[in-house]
Amino acid sequence: VPVGCALVAQDDAGAWHVEEFFVIAGARRRGRGGRAARALFAAHPGAWTWTVRPENPAALAFWRRVAPTATVTPEPGDDGIVRTRMRLG
Repeated sequence: VPVGCALVAQDDAGAWHVEEFFVIAGARRRGRGGRAARALFAAHPGAWTWTVRPENPAALAFWRRVAPTATVTPEPGDDGIVRTRMRLG
């Protein structure tokens, strides 16, 4: 039974980007999302990036657990919202 989804894209330079990553509420906090994220990274070796919106601190905590070696930088958007950009690899 699917418990979430991930949408990834590869840019012209070969870097992978997590565009969307979602785990349904009833399946969270059980390790499934972390296993899914690590499986994505393993399936497509190389550089990865993803962005976390400030109104989702739980997502930022999740990604920090999944990819503790990722670099973290603030990234202001055109809309004035500063998001957290994470890079791995």
